[in-house]
Amino acid sequence: MPPDTGITWATLLAFGLPAISAIFIISSGLTRLWLNAEKRARLAEIANLKEKVVQLEKQTEQQAQAFDRLRDKWDEFLCEYLKIDSTRGQKIDALFRGVDEMREVIRDIRLNLNSKIEDSYARAASELKLYVRDLMKEGRNG
Repeated sequence: MPPDTGITWATLLAFGLPAISAIFIISSGLTRLWLNAEKRARLAEIANLKEKVVQLEKQTEQQAQAFDRLRDKWDEFLCEYLKIDSTRGQKIDALFRGVDEMREVIRDIRLNLNSKIEDSYARAASELKLYVRDLMKEGRNG
């Protein structure tokens, strides 16, 4: 049997229960304050994260717009390049046709020039023969 201290169970319960209740109330109050502080911190963190998500969405939208503009410019460049490339072949073909025509013209000019020179020579020779014949007639008559 435990020694008699003079404190009865009723006294112990009368003072112990309110003390335990007070400790429980204080600890539950502190726990509630701590939980509310944690809740506010999490809500602030969530709000911050929401702001960052909004900023990221704006950046993503801007990047998508920039990508679309870049893609449009690339498409325009490709169209222009293909136009230039397709006309390049046409221009080269036209250049070769021009060169071929120039060769034909030069060949024709040579032939025509040779025939003109021959005609001029024949005409000059016949005129010279006539002139010499006329001089010889004058010399005999003279």
